[in-house]
Amino acid sequence: ARHHAPRMDVVGAECAAAGKPGEEHKGPAPEGHGDQPNDYALAQKPKDEATVPAEGQGDASGNMGASSPVDLERAETVFKVTQESCAAESAVGERASRTNNFLKGVLYSPDGLCILSNSNDNRLRLYEVPALGAGKVPPPTPALVVKEPGTVYDLAWYPYMNSNDPASCVFVSTCHKNPTHLWDAFTGKLRATYRSYDHADEITAALSVAFSGDGSKLICGFDRHIRIFDIANPGRDYVTRALVKTVHNKATRKRRRLGQKGLISCIDGSPHYDGMYACGSYAGCTYIYEEKSGKTICNLEAHSKGVTQVKFAPDATRLWTGGRKDDILIEWDLRMLKILKRYFRRCNTNQKYYLDVSRPDNGRYLITGTQDGNVKIFDTTAPSPDVKDSTQGDGSGDQMDHDVLTTPALELTGMGDAVNGVSFHPSFSKENPLFAICTGERKFWLDSFNDDDEEGDEGDDNKTITGKVRVNLDASPTEGKSLSSAAVNDRKTRQNQKPIAFNALALFKVDFAGKG
Repeated sequence: ARHHAPRMDVVGAECAAAGKPGEEHKGPAPEGHGDQPNDYALAQKPKDEATVPAEGQGDASGNMGASSPVDLERAETVFKVTQESCAAESAVGERASRTNNFLKGVLYSPDGLCILSNSNDNRLRLYEVPALGAGKVPPPTPALVVKEPGTVYDLAWYPYMNSNDPASCVFVSTCHKNPTHLWDAFTGKLRATYRSYDHADEITAALSVAFSGDGSKLICGFDRHIRIFDIANPGRDYVTRALVKTVHNKATRKRRRLGQKGLISCIDGSPHYDGMYACGSYAGCTYIYEEKSGKTICNLEAHSKGVTQVKFAPDATRLWTGGRKDDILIEWDLRMLKILKRYFRRCNTNQKYYLDVSRPDNGRYLITGTQDGNVKIFDTTAPSPDVKDSTQGDGSGDQMDHDVLTTPALELTGMGDAVNGVSFHPSFSKENPLFAICTGERKFWLDSFNDDDEEGDEGDDNKTITGKVRVNLDASPTEGKSLSSAAVNDRKTRQNQKPIAFNALALFKVDFAGKG
């Protein structure tokens, strides 16, 4: 079959012999691509026995312990995909017909051979990762482009995706007014759909989606409830679990709602196969549930705004949470149910900013993007700031809390736009020092006017325009309220120079200093 996701040299002879690169495969589908329900079953990893955390992975009190002195010196670009460099490519060239197209997230595949991106034009693009040691390579074109019919809310890789097993090379996505889709990473075809229905028996879209720790279940988030699908049984067979219960007080004759309120915005399954998952909601709370029974294990509340990202540590003893309009990332100790550290990043909008942690060293490094175009990689084993230092800041004049870590181990600046997506290589270490980022945010055209403009006074071009600010996405200067002549001329100029807000997706290689 035409090779999309992984490189040809690691797929196997059977895939290489099926056809030449660039030709569509007309032969039989690989095993697991059939139409029977059993063909949708993916390989499940057996539950491992509990292991004792190694040195540097923490103890029962939440302390991280001693670790090897490793510093991140700098990072160099491996490749960068921008709108200008891909204008000639047909699939990417479609962006020229749409304004306000920008990237909204990037995910490394579990086998580390490809990168999946999500953009505002409702397309999922898959890029192959060049071999390590190839140096800086030219911007690649997408090996696979999947078009969704609506705005993509969330996406996730199958956790045990392996290029040597074509049946496991899948990812899921959920979009506006559509069921959850399971896509084939080799062919781009729809493998299965998981349909949810509301009280009127109409299809409703999940707001967030994630696989369970063992990869056998698909967890979808909705308003104050979740639904769990068995990935081997696509269709409308699911289990609904309400997250809010109504309690009646007979004495006061009042009712109270207890539980996790709000829209479930993000989900993460525990990678330690201990049968639990975390859900974050726009109500600002994070709950951890037991997978089999649905019972609440604990609730974590520290964000003032909605939670947009939750991430387990590889050993499931810690959890990181981040929210919208919230500059603080929080690291939780799930054994003691307390906050271990806080990390600062600039985030003053409702846009979702991803975070990720390294896996081989049990979450030693934490990566996140910022609204002002920076990438920060924190060392989670670094000591917390001194309690006496209560005036530290990030250089912007804002005062930080005394226990917020503001100094990262490595910081990349000058990305040109908000860095909303980050993803470590699944084996991020000195041997695989790679991580991917994407930049972009929605652009608005702002027109300034005041009440005098409505009376027809357009002759004074030197008049200072003050007062109200209107957001208008239409490029026509004649519609809406009348503007001053200066504003009209400025708007006509910008109409001819309106940029495409796609920005860039880039892959970086980190230089490690020291031993470890």
